[in-house]
Amino acid sequence: MRRDIAASMEEVRLERLDHEVWWGGAVADGAGMPFGTAPVYRDLGAGLGGGQASPLMISNFGRWIVSTTGAPFALSVDATQVMCRGEGSFLVETAPSDLGSGLKALNRATGECVPTPPPAPKMFTDPQYNTWIALNAATSQTGVVGYAESLIEQRFPPGVLIIDDGWQEDFGRWDFHPRRFPDPVAMLSRLKALGFAVMLWVVPYVSPDSAAYRDLNRQGLLFQDANGDPLIGYWWNGRSAVFDLTRPEALGWWRETLAGLEERYGVAGFKFDGGDPEFFGGACADAVQRSLLWARLGEEFPFNEFRVAWNNRWRPIVARLRDKAHSWGQDGLAALIPEGIAAGILGFPYVCPDMVGGGEIGSFLNRAGALDEELLVRFVECSALFPALQFSFMPSAKQAATVLTAFREMASLHHTLGPVLYAAMERAAEAGEPVLRPMAYAGDLVPAETMGSQFLLGEDLLVAPQIRPGAHDKRVWFPPGRWLDDGGRVFHGPDFAWRPSPPGHLNWFTRG
Repeated sequence: MRRDIAASMEEVRLERLDHEVWWGGAVADGAGMPFGTAPVYRDLGAGLGGGQASPLMISNFGRWIVSTTGAPFALSVDATQVMCRGEGSFLVETAPSDLGSGLKALNRATGECVPTPPPAPKMFTDPQYNTWIALNAATSQTGVVGYAESLIEQRFPPGVLIIDDGWQEDFGRWDFHPRRFPDPVAMLSRLKALGFAVMLWVVPYVSPDSAAYRDLNRQGLLFQDANGDPLIGYWWNGRSAVFDLTRPEALGWWRETLAGLEERYGVAGFKFDGGDPEFFGGACADAVQRSLLWARLGEEFPFNEFRVAWNNRWRPIVARLRDKAHSWGQDGLAALIPEGIAAGILGFPYVCPDMVGGGEIGSFLNRAGALDEELLVRFVECSALFPALQFSFMPSAKQAATVLTAFREMASLHHTLGPVLYAAMERAAEAGEPVLRPMAYAGDLVPAETMGSQFLLGEDLLVAPQIRPGAHDKRVWFPPGRWLDDGGRVFHGPDFAWRPSPPGHLNWFTRG
């Protein structure tokens, strides 16, 4: 039974059912999802936490609440009720069903899930490699080519190579830096010959007191503050002006600029970073609209990536989880599965975990010799059968050979199963369902311990990585049906089974 609630400022409250848990709001809060084991309050108007988000909540019993205006809202869950409060109106489904049925009903009610093909297949069938951790301040033509050549020498499959921050002349002047990249045409030719599709990092910011800033300001393409002056906002690289993406002329400037890079150099696409509403003038309705428009621009390019996107549900964008620390905890490895599940449920099915080992640069600076080798192995195992797999850091002579072996084997596994993964994404796009799914997708009542430690990929793959340090076996929950491991051994669910999980071994199963 669905009911509408409409008002200028509205609050929705539902009594929780027995054993009912909820997902909703910001993907960055995924480590705490599903909500229901402890009280939680989250105001999306205060920020998205550095990741994707959607103004909806849905339970394992298929009940849901969704904003009809797309404005940020506050949510809370406690022992007895779930609440959403925000501007505009809500659609609410109160009748219980199951998670899959509830998601389909929500999509029909909002009309937001229009079947669209996933982004470029190569983004998923092949590994991705990013220069961010590998090169950072040393980003240069020599460094990028050397990084790519070392991957091939170490027998990694070629795939997508993302050249991150540092390739550009300046923010707002998107061309290769002439000193660090003296011959980008030759560089792109070499990378393509090695088998890589190349993407470039971009952000919607402009360095102040620069020629680009003055030119763009004269054209009226920069976001203005209350005084009518270009807003100079703070983001992680300092203070910059911000493109006013609500102006068609600004989006046209970006289309022309990106198309020029494709034409001149043959790049395949772009990593669209910096879409945080907090940097677009504050996490208000106008700011999240600019974040949405940044993602809508990016989806025009089949090769794309977004760490932040607001309410771009079921759009053809690759959603990378926010930067993770080199950690076993909920700021690192332990967050990958619950955040990946949250991304799919909230409408971002084409999810990429953060870079293997973590993409938070502070975890790597000045400590390459002190990295946790077991964590590196478990990180790549957990990431291997996400829809997308992205590397940056690569083991050196300082790390044990077992780390390099695990990286290479998991990259090969992902590449081998790539067509299976992409077929699952195509089916999910058609049905409007997540690719990476919680165990609740296989039944309403599943053991709580499975929530953040294993997942379904589509209908036919069960993945149970080891995420605990020092552990060499794992208690795996098998949903109803018959399941086969990679050696052909058969398991029947619903039931638990202990499985060996030494470092270097990933437990995954196919329905059979």
